Amino acid sequence: MAKNEGERPTDPPRRAEQAETQDEPQSKPASGRARQILFSLVLLVGLVAGSAAAAVVAAMFVVKPVQSEAAPAEQEPLPSEDGDECDFTLDQDLLVNVYQTQQRRYLSVRPVFVVASKEGLEELKEKAVELQHILIGMLKGKTLEQLDDPQITNTLGREIMETVNLKLDLESPIVRVRFTQFVVQ
Repeated sequence: MAKNEGERPTDPPRRAEQAETQDEPQSKPASGRARQILFSLVLLVGLVAGSAAAAVVAAMFVVKPVQSEAAPAEQEPLPSEDGDECDFTLDQDLLVNVYQTQQRRYLSVRPVFVVASKEGLEELKEKAVELQHILIGMLKGKTLEQLDDPQITNTLGREIMETVNLKLDLESPIVRVRFTQFVVQ
């Protein structure tokens, strides 16, 4: 009987261990199934978010250039407030990196050149590529500190006017430079 008594106390723990091992396999598949569902949901949300981000990026780089291409290449001279003066704007914004920012900041501008006559307007149109080259050279040397000045559009407008008139040797000079866009980011 001593053996039977000795076996009985050990039998229930074995049965308890067997019951625990039987419970574990049943809980793992349920947990595994929940993980699969959770993973699928996270993957689905990631795909939707990624698709939305790709659509936004595509819209920024594809739609905007298409809109700007739809604009007429030849601009009609816009009469200025002062009689014969005409406004000239480049076909695209100028975009340059801000000096000494390790290419983390940029300047985007759209200058409007006011010329003294329609002949001056035609001359400026003919020299548009040279004009753009001069402007990029001037703007890429500007530091963030210089661009942070509240009077920068006035100061830069005068500087551009003087430099362009000197370098392009225009018969009908630029009399004013205004900006329709001036963004530092």
